[in-house]
Amino acid sequence: MFEAHQMHCLESGEIASLLSKTLYERLFPRRLELVPQLNEVYELELAYYESQLLSDEEILRNGAYFARVDGHLTRHFLMCQGQPLKLARHSSSRLKSFFESNQFKTGYATHGLFPYRGKFHPQMIKGLINVMGIKPGDTVLDPMMGSGTVPLEATLMGINSIGIDTSPFCVFMAKAKIEGLIVPLTDIKVALQEFDSTFKYLAQEASVGESYIGNEQVSLFKSESPPSRRASERYEIFENQSVKNYLMLAFLDAKGYAERSKRKSF
Repeated sequence: MFEAHQMHCLESGEIASLLSKTLYERLFPRRLELVPQLNEVYELELAYYESQLLSDEEILRNGAYFARVDGHLTRHFLMCQGQPLKLARHSSSRLKSFFESNQFKTGYATHGLFPYRGKFHPQMIKGLINVMGIKPGDTVLDPMMGSGTVPLEATLMGINSIGIDTSPFCVFMAKAKIEGLIVPLTDIKVALQEFDSTFKYLAQEASVGESYIGNEQVSLFKSESPPSRRASERYEIFENQSVKNYLMLAFLDAKGYAERSKRKSF
C-alpha cells in the first residue's frame, strides 16, 4: 500500500508573488550591486555571505563581489575596471575572451603577472578571507603559497601575511608581485622608454643568452630612437632590488608567452 502524497498547490496570487522578484532581489538588498561576470554558483554564495557578514563600509573597502554600495563604487570595482591587459593584435579570440571574462577574478593589481597552473582566483581568496572574519591588522598563513595569491590579496586588503613554499622560484614570484605594488612608477617608465636595453640586460641577468634574443625577438622590443642615457645611468633603476625583481618577472612572463606562441605557430 502506497502512502498518499499531498501536493501543495499555489493559488494564482501566490504564484504571482513568487515570480514578482528575481533571485538577485531575494538574496541582496537594493543598495548592493554585484560586479559583472558573476557566473558561478560559489561566487553567488560568497557574495551572499559578504552581504550578510560585512558592513557597508567593509564591502566598499574590501568586498570581493560588489560594484556599488548605495551608488558608491567599491575599491574592488575601481581596481578592476578598464582594460586589464593589452594583448597583441594577433592574439586569438579565445585568449582575448579569457582575459575579458576574468577581469574581475584575476586581472587586477599584479595577480596576472606570470602564469601559474593551479592558482586560486584572487577574487575568491578575497571573498573567503571576508567570510572567515579576517580583518585588517590580522595575519594569515599560507604554508604552500605557490604564486603568492593569498599573501598578495591579503596585502591589498591591509592584512598581514606569512607565505611559505619549497620552490625558490615561487618565493621570488610572490615577493616580486607583492613588492611590485609599491615600486616607483618613474623607474618602470624609464625601463619601458628604453625597453630594448632593458630587455637585453634582463636576458643576460636571467642567463637566457643571445641565442634567445635573435633578430626576430629583438625587433619586438627595439626602440625607434636611440637611448637617451649612458649605459651606466640606464641601469641605475636596477639598483633597487624590488624594481629589478618586478621587471625580471615581467620579462620571464613575456619570454614564456613568446616561446609558447612560437611553438603554436608551427
